[in-house]
Order: sequence, then structure tokens, then C-alpha cells
Amino acid sequence: MHHLPKKDQMRSRLPFALTALAFVAASGGLTACPIERATYVYSTDRHVTATFADLGTVKGWISPLALGVHLGPSKASYWFLFDHGSARRTALISTTDVHAAGWRPPAPDGGVRPLGETSYLSWDGDRRVRQAIPLPGDRAPRFLLLPELEELLWYRATPRVGLAQGLFTYAACRQ
Repeated sequence: MHHLPKKDQMRSRLPFALTALAFVAASGGLTACPIERATYVYSTDRHVTATFADLGTVKGWISPLALGVHLGPSKASYWFLFDHGSARRTALISTTDVHAAGWRPPAPDGGVRPLGETSYLSWDGDRRVRQAIPLPGDRAPRFLLLPELEELLWYRATPRVGLAQGLFTYAACRQ
């Protein structure tokens, strides 16, 4: 016959359970932050960060979110819109500063694309790649990878930006 733990036994386990939950949250198993409020730090240069911006309706694009890569001391930022063509991957299409006065999204098949495009991969502590296009209100992933980012910043950015290959890790939830 199975016996339930007594109240005092359950109380003694509570600190352990809370510690385990905190560990899982800190290790990337849980992030409760909405993606549009998440801040990420680049693994090979802590001055490089990434954020998402909710642009509202973006005609012709599959997500109202834009992803910004911010280069710390230089104050340069590069913005990308989400695209999911016939390939199995999610692409990021470079655009001009989404916060600039009068900014309008480029046409999905053309327009100004300062850095071209890169792939976008995201995953959580469970190491499963997220397949869905991110939308406002989605839980922020633990990690972001833009595999061609270093090449884009070296060959397409003016001035050139040297950045070692790395990935973005969730760092904070903005208010």
C-alpha cells in the first residue's frame, strides 16, 4: 500500500523543489518573457545584443516582429524581418532601421536590403529547434543563431564589422 507523505515531510521537500525549479529556469528550461521584450547577448562579444520589436501589422510579411542586432559601443543596429519561403528554414531579410521616422517595410520580393539575408534558428533548454515563426506574445526562446551573421557584417556592413562566430543567449526581459 502506498502512503502519502506527511505534512512535515512535504514542507521539508519544498525548499528542494523551489531550488530545482529555480535551477531549471536559470539553465534555460523556462523563460516566461514575451519574445518582444527579450534581450539577448552574443556569446563571443557581450557588447553585441539582439532584441525584437513588435511593428504591428507589416503588410506582406509573415510576422509583425523585427529582429534587431545592436553593436554596442558603435551604436550601429541592423534590423531583419522574418520570411519563410519554400525552404524548410526561416530566413531573416535585412531592412533599414524600423524605428526611423517614415520607415516602411520593403516589398517581400524586393526593396532595400542592406545586409541581404541570413537564416534564423531558435531553441530552448530542451535543445529542440523551434519551427514556428515568432509572433508577439510567444515565449522568448533561450538561444538564437544567425549562422551567416558574421559574414554579413564583414562583407556587407559599412564599415566592416569583425565578429567571431557565436550565438545569442537570453539575458533579460525588458519592461
